Amino acid sequence: MRCWRMCAWVLAGLLCAKIASAQAGVYGLFTGANLDSSGVPATKIFGPTFGIYADFSTPVVKFGGDVRGALLTRSGVHNYYGVTGPRLEVDLPVFSLKPYAEALAGGGESISKLDPRAALHIDYELLAGVDRKFTSLLEWRVLEFSYTSNIGGGGSLQTKALSSGLVVHIP
Repeated sequence: MRCWRMCAWVLAGLLCAKIASAQAGVYGLFTGANLDSSGVPATKIFGPTFGIYADFSTPVVKFGGDVRGALLTRSGVHNYYGVTGPRLEVDLPVFSLKPYAEALAGGGESISKLDPRAALHIDYELLAGVDRKFTSLLEWRVLEFSYTSNIGGGGSLQTKALSSGLVVHIP
């Protein structure tokens, strides 16, 4: 019985060490997007996207989570939202590239040309991108494409966006 207890403690220690070695980063991006609402031509909106993510440290394929917010606006039309969810990343050290994909959910507020009153909504966001590693602390988020759909509020809104910016790793 002592052997099983010892094995359990060793396994727990290894798992805790693996969790403690998670790689985290904060990022700031500039985002340009098309806000599409039912029956109205697309509106181009721009603004910052910012967030924080953490990945469990494994050799090539990394799994983690992301929390992000966006403040996209132009000419009285805006889409502000915050989302969170799982993240999957592949580290390709030979090319210094790290492609990733995420599926996020959350909520926000928008004003569209169709309905100029602020409307709260539930969001889901699907995105994919690639980071280019400069140093152990700094990466360039070369390009990120995201598709966000807003459900509820003043109707259905879809946002297709391209972003680029910097990622700073938390040691």
